[in-house]
Amino acid sequence: MVQRESSTTRKVLCKKCIHCKRQIRLTSKFCSFCGKPVPVEQEKKPQEQKKQKENRVSIVDKVPPKKIESKTEKQIDINKKPVSKQTEQNKNHRILPEGLINCPYCQEKISIMEKVCHLCHRSLKKCPLCNIINRGIAKFCRTCQSPFTGDKNDWYTFRGNNCRNGSVDEIIEFPFYFQWMYPKLGDSIGSLWASPVVSKDKIFVASKEKNLYALNQFTGELLWTQPVKEAIICTPAVEEKKIYIGCEDGKIFAIDNDKGGVCWYYDAEVEIGGSILSHDGKVYVPLKQGRIIVLNSAKNGSMVWCFPHRKSEPIREIVSSPSLCNNILIFASTNKTVYALQATDAKLLWKHQMKSPVIASCAINKGSVYLIDRGGNMAALDLKTGHDRWAGVVELPGPFTASPAVKDDMVVIASQRGTVYALNPNTGGIKWETSFNSNTIFEAINSSPVLTRDKVIVGTDGGSLYILEQSDGRSIWQFRSDSWIWASPAVSHGYVYITSNDGHIYSFSSKKPENNRSLIKS
Repeated sequence: MVQRESSTTRKVLCKKCIHCKRQIRLTSKFCSFCGKPVPVEQEKKPQEQKKQKENRVSIVDKVPPKKIESKTEKQIDINKKPVSKQTEQNKNHRILPEGLINCPYCQEKISIMEKVCHLCHRSLKKCPLCNIINRGIAKFCRTCQSPFTGDKNDWYTFRGNNCRNGSVDEIIEFPFYFQWMYPKLGDSIGSLWASPVVSKDKIFVASKEKNLYALNQFTGELLWTQPVKEAIICTPAVEEKKIYIGCEDGKIFAIDNDKGGVCWYYDAEVEIGGSILSHDGKVYVPLKQGRIIVLNSAKNGSMVWCFPHRKSEPIREIVSSPSLCNNILIFASTNKTVYALQATDAKLLWKHQMKSPVIASCAINKGSVYLIDRGGNMAALDLKTGHDRWAGVVELPGPFTASPAVKDDMVVIASQRGTVYALNPNTGGIKWETSFNSNTIFEAINSSPVLTRDKVIVGTDGGSLYILEQSDGRSIWQFRSDSWIWASPAVSHGYVYITSNDGHIYSFSSKKPENNRSLIKS
């Protein structure tokens, strides 16, 4: 057991976690680093306390002698829960003047509202109960021990979440700066069709050159590379300690997302049709052959169920990604049909017929399923019954391959004709439309747009990344890469990431770079 002092000269009794061997509070029931339970030490005998006092190590040079309190003074009960010790005095010790607080990683003074430390570039999150800043990877608050249910700012799968709605509750602030690119100019990691995913300060990118890359989210530093035997063209999915990828030859890999390395793999023997979805230890894989299979990650990828059953004829080709909400799995096929299954046992709940094949993924928001077929016919289906609230009256000039982005007050869809449409989610009426085409330039759109709190982000086949005003569709920012962009952008902790067919990953944010790199275009 070690006695240490915080930056505010407040004594804190610490102990080592029996799992990861890091220093944590003596009263902690869970490790704030690895999240595992730690037994609370019981009171020791006088002889043991004496030996412990002799062997005690001080982190600072001098620790002031402990004041001997009289019997009338209140004694501190070290076995008492930390929640009961949230007094105004302790809060004043933790929060520095002018709304500053120490970064739990590097102890740098940062604003209490910061999401990323400006010195060590690591993500932070605030406990909703005690408002104390914690490490971005923490599973429990370091002060009140309340568990974190997950970081809503992570972009852990295709379209950001399992509902595939392509929406994030973040504000894009201006001016907007180029942060980093990987690899450097002159190098390339091959064609990048898959969208990037972000989890726990890492960004994962899958390449057609048979590699999965893990980079630091804030600096672009390469952490590890995992080679596979076939090209990866679909977006990976991250869940807890594993990241799942599907290859062209039908192999599904579970890879350790901390250090790389294959945990298990499953050979479906047919090509993967769309991006993988993972939830609660189950991996949902769309096969281009016309089936959906579910694997159990806890049992090394053993199959849970298959729809349709292997003894039955498959439905037509599936080239879109499944969506999941309230234990209902939604996916579409090129046979012009949308299916709703019970996620636990593949029971068919309903199906809906469209006018032309469906290539885009379905987006779910507030109990409604929004989708568009290749011909431009759009529907808003009830999640439980499949009833079309728009009654099939919304028709846009196609063709369409990009998936819709949905939030409470807007639906955004982009066509291969180079036009972005914003619709009313209740009626399907057009709010505005923006075209990137002119007499000399034609920019088709296959990249699915992303909605933030106040902006629309979309990439084009011309290699451009645009940011539009959500109110009127006006273009306010543009970046141009050397090749077309088919991948969907990813947004996390105020950063925007995009992959291009020129073999590079690009990062942008409103944070001004330290080396004074200039603004791309405003």
